[in-house]
Amino acid sequence: MAVPERRTSFQEILLKGFQDIRAEIIGWVILLNHYHILVNVESLDLVSSLLKQIHGSTSHEWNQKDGMTGKRKVWYRFVDRMMRNESI
Repeated sequence: MAVPERRTSFQEILLKGFQDIRAEIIGWVILLNHYHILVNVESLDLVSSLLKQIHGSTSHEWNQKDGMTGKRKVWYRFVDRMMRNESI
């Protein structure tokens, strides 16, 4: 995501996806090599499914555009954490 346009496009896809699953988006940051998003959502399963779809489609598109199909893994993993109160 070193190219600014790629980060902008990814941001649009990410925010739209979370809106589509009716998540309350509290905050986010997209950096050169990773991102963070804080949401209030009914189920972490919804987040998992959404991120699998977004990561799959963006990695396929970026690898194809960069001539790296089968040579590069774009997304390695994601970690979720449920916050139960303000002190966590």
